[in-house]
Amino acid sequence: MPGTVTFALNGSSDPALVVAATATIVSATGELAQLHGVLNEAAVVLDKAVGPVGTYTGTIHFED
Repeated sequence: MPGTVTFALNGSSDPALVVAATATIVSATGELAQLHGVLNEAAVVLDKAVGPVGTYTGTIHFED
């Protein structure tokens, strides 16, 4: 399914490097043009060279 999805990512971490973030689809092109959704990330940074590792939950769907 060719296309591009652009997310707005907002989040923060605490001194222990526990991360909470939200990724919202702000635009999509091609066959993904009607894609909408929000993902929530709960993660921790174990290695700063790798970045956060964790779980995403949320809903992504095609608009009718």
